Amino acid sequence: MAQHDYVIANANGATVRADINNALLAISSTNSGTSEPSTMYAFMLWVDTTNNLLKLRNAANNAWITLGLSVTASNTVDINGGAIDGTAIGASSATTGAFTTLTTTDNLSIGGSNKELRFYEGSNYVGFEAPALTGDQIWILPTADGSADQVLATNGSGTLSFATVSGTTINNNADNRVITGSGTANTLNGEANLTFDGSTLTVSGNVSVDSGTIKLDGNYPTGTGNVALGDTALDDGSLSGGSNVAIGSGALTANTSGASNTAVGQGALELNTTASNNTAVGREALTANTTGTYNVAVGTAALDANTTASNNTGVGYNSLGANTTAADNTAVGTSALAANITGVNNVAVGKDALLLNTGSYNTAVGKSALDAHTTGASNTAVGHAALGANTTAANNVGVGAVALGANTTGANNIGIGYYALGANTTGTINTAVGASALASNTTANGNTGLGRKALEANTSGANNTAVGADALLLNTTASYNTAVGVGAGGAITTGSQNTAVGLNAGDDITTGTGNICIGYGATTVTSDRLYSITMGRDVASAGNYYFTFGVDASVHRVYNNFTSNATWTRASDERLKKDIQTNTDCGLDFINDLRTVTYKFKAPSELDSNMTGYDASKTESLHKKKMYGFVAQEVKAVMDTHNITDFAGHNQLEDGDNLQGISYEMFVMPLVKAIQELSTKVEVLEKQLNNKE
Repeated sequence: MAQHDYVIANANGATVRADINNALLAISSTNSGTSEPSTMYAFMLWVDTTNNLLKLRNAANNAWITLGLSVTASNTVDINGGAIDGTAIGASSATTGAFTTLTTTDNLSIGGSNKELRFYEGSNYVGFEAPALTGDQIWILPTADGSADQVLATNGSGTLSFATVSGTTINNNADNRVITGSGTANTLNGEANLTFDGSTLTVSGNVSVDSGTIKLDGNYPTGTGNVALGDTALDDGSLSGGSNVAIGSGALTANTSGASNTAVGQGALELNTTASNNTAVGREALTANTTGTYNVAVGTAALDANTTASNNTGVGYNSLGANTTAADNTAVGTSALAANITGVNNVAVGKDALLLNTGSYNTAVGKSALDAHTTGASNTAVGHAALGANTTAANNVGVGAVALGANTTGANNIGIGYYALGANTTGTINTAVGASALASNTTANGNTGLGRKALEANTSGANNTAVGADALLLNTTASYNTAVGVGAGGAITTGSQNTAVGLNAGDDITTGTGNICIGYGATTVTSDRLYSITMGRDVASAGNYYFTFGVDASVHRVYNNFTSNATWTRASDERLKKDIQTNTDCGLDFINDLRTVTYKFKAPSELDSNMTGYDASKTESLHKKKMYGFVAQEVKAVMDTHNITDFAGHNQLEDGDNLQGISYEMFVMPLVKAIQELSTKVEVLEKQLNNKE
C-alpha cells in the first residue's frame, strides 16, 4: 500500500530516484490506503482498504465516487451496485457501495443445488428452495389478492389463482379409493351432515393416522347407545346392554347385558358380561371383571384381577391389582393395595400404599404408607412410610412421615407428627403427637407424649404422660411419670412416679422417685430427690418427704416434713430480717380482752341474700358440728383498743363480701408474750410470799 502527491522533488539523483519509485509504487497499488490521499486529482483511483472499496475522484475533484466493486478478505471481487454495460442492476449505498435494490429486465437465476432465495427481516429470514427436479417447473402468480378464507389453487398447468372451497363430493374410483370431485350425491361440507348411500359406511382394511393404525373389526354393537372403537370391542353378537363405550382392542368384548360401562384401553373390561356402571381406563384395567359393578379403574392393570367385587376404585398402575372379590376399596397410586384380595373398605393413596394388605378398614395416605401391612384391620396411616412396617397389628393411627414407621404388631397406638412413635414395634396403647414424640419407644405400653420430642428417648418405660415440647425428653425405662409443660421432667431417665407441671418443672430430676413439682421452674434441687411435693414459681424443695410451696427458693416459701409433723415452717433467719424490736403491745392484756366462743356455720340459705355464698336451696351447712374459736370482728375491736394495726392473726379480704378471717397459728406469739408476762407476775408474787414467811 502506498500513496504519493505525484510532485517529484528537485534534488540530487538518489533522492529524485527514490521519489520516482514511491510515485510508481503509489500508481501500482492504486493509491491504496486506510485514508484518502493527501493530494488528490480529478479521475484519480483510490483503493479504500478500510472498507475494501474502489473509489474514483470526480471531475470537480471535490468528492469520491464508489465503484461497483469491492475486494473481499478471501481475495475475490464483489459487484456492489450500479450498472453493467450501461444497464442498471440496482441501487447501492453511497458510502459502502452495497446493493439496496436489485433490478433486472430478464430472468434472475440462483445456481447450484440446495440453494435458497432468502428474504430477511432483522436476523431472521424466509427461504425458498427448489426440490430435486428432472425438468423445469414454472408457477404464474395471481394478478390480484384473493378474498378472506380463499385458498391458492392451480389449474394444473402452473397458473395459480385464489379460489373459494365449496362442497366436496365423496366418490369411489375403480380401485375403491376415495377421491374428490363434483357431484350432487353424498356431499360433505362444513355445515351439513355426512350422508351415504345406505345406512352404514363400510371400511375394509386399515385407517391410518400419521404412522399409527386404528382398526375397526368384528360385529357392530347391538343394543342402544353403544359406541365401539377397536378390534373385537363390544362385538358379542348377543349384546343387549346399552350406553356402553368401548375403545381399544378387546374392550368389553364379552359384554352381553351389562350397561353404562366405559372401557378405554386394550383388554379393558374384556371379560365383563352382565355387570353395569363400571369404568376402566388403561390396558387390561378391570380385564377379569365379570359381574362386579360400580368399579372405577384408571391405569394399566388397575383392578385387573377383580371378578365379582363392587364399588372399588383403583387409580394408578397395578392399583388393587390382585383384588378379586373384596368390595368398597379405594386405591390411588402405583401398586396401591396391589396385593389386596379379600380385604374390604380400605383406602390407599400413594405409591405402594397398603401394598401387601389383605385386611379391612385400613386407610393409608402417602408413599409406602402401611406398605408391609397384611391382615391387620382398622389402621390409619397418613404420610410417607407411616406405619410402613406394620403387618398384623390393628387400630393404629400414624399421621406424619415415618410415624409408627417400625410398628409391626403393636396395636391401638396413635402417632401424629414426623417420626412420632417411629421406632415402636410391639408396644400398645401409646399416643404420640408431635415431631419425634415417643420416637424411641419400642415395646413399652400405655405412654402418652404430646409435643415435639415429648418422651423422645423412652424405650421400655410404661404408662408415662408427657405434654409439652421436650417434656420427659430423656425418660428411657422409667414408668408412671407425668409431665405437663415445655421441658417438664426433661432430665428424668429412670426415676418413676414423678409428676411435673409447668415450664421446666422438675427438670433436675433424673433418678428420683415419687416427686411432685407444680409451677414454673419448680425444682427438687437434687436429681435423686424422693417423695417431695413442691409448688410455686421457681420454688426449691426443702428435702425428701417435704411439702414446699411459695414463690422462690429461699425467703418466700414454707415447708413441712410430712413424715414427722403436721405444722408448717418458714424461713425466720435473722439474716433475712430488719427493724427487729421486742414485742410490747400484743401480750397478756390483748389475750385477756379476747373472747373465745363456740359456734356453728350457717347454711347458705341463712346468709344475707346480698352475699356471694347465699343459696336459698341449700338449707344445711357442710359442717354441722360445734366449733371453738374467735369472732373476727371482735378480734379486730380488741386490736383497735390496743392500737395494734398490723397483727397478721386478723385479715379482711377486699372482695365483694369483704369477709374477715382469723389465722389461729399467729396467736402463738401473743400467747408466748402473755405467758412471759404472767411468769414475771408469778415470780413477783412468789417473792412477796417468800418475804412474808
